[in-house]
Amino acid sequence: MYALPRIAARYVLRERLVAENPELGDRAARKQRRIVELMSEDLRQREASAETAALAPQLALACYKAGHEIAAGDPDALWPSVAAAFDRLGVVAGLG
Repeated sequence: MYALPRIAARYVLRERLVAENPELGDRAARKQRRIVELMSEDLRQREASAETAALAPQLALACYKAGHEIAAGDPDALWPSVAAAFDRLGVVAGLG
């Protein structure tokens, strides 16, 4: 079991609330976009290439979204599903 019971219960509640309230889903999407922007800014400040600063945060979000979809609301499946998406990127890129 990956998630602590109390955290898992909150995760399940949050997922239900977001599913039942489109405005919460919109808010979550805006927060995710802002996190991507902040990650890009941070990478640029650390002198990452423009390609890395643009691509890495988008790929991270894509892996989270794919893992989230695959986990299908199961808090214990979320982290392994996200990790598997990152692993799959390595295979697609010829790294694994």
